[in-house]
Amino acid sequence: MAVPANAEHPCTALTFINYVLDAENGAALTNWNYYGTPNEASIDFVDPEVIEFYAPTFEAEGLEVIEDTGDYEINFTDYLAQAKS
Repeated sequence: MAVPANAEHPCTALTFINYVLDAENGAALTNWNYYGTPNEASIDFVDPEVIEFYAPTFEAEGLEVIEDTGDYEINFTDYLAQAKS
């Protein structure tokens, strides 16, 4: 999820993002649409049936795990802004 720099209502967009990223709300969304959740905190609230559905995905070979790059993301954003200007 992202909020465009020129969004008319960025506060509303951020409120919605926070709502979806809440563990229980994110799990409810996963339980409804059967999409996997990137939110580790919501896994405790995901129905066992959905977890079972995704179990083969977690065991598949060749999956790429993206590590948290920490503060580097700020540098990336700064460089992107500089390149656009």
